[in-house]
Amino acid sequence: EKGTLFPDIITDLNGTKRLSIEKKTQILKNNICGVDIDSQAVEIAMMSLYLKCLENEKTCQGRRRYYPL
Repeated sequence: EKGTLFPDIITDLNGTKRLSIEKKTQILKNNICGVDIDSQAVEIAMMSLYLKCLENEKTCQGRRRYYPL
């Protein structure tokens, strides 16, 4: 919804409000940091957060696809 007070909030067809995928990605990129002795644990945490970010997202033919950060 362009021109609204909160442009990062999307209203679904059923009226549910949620953050845009771009805003979710921005939050992950700018606010999540950390270190772990086990590098695989870091990879698993990153993938888990990414999958959570994509939860409830729908894809349409011809639209861009979302890949890991």
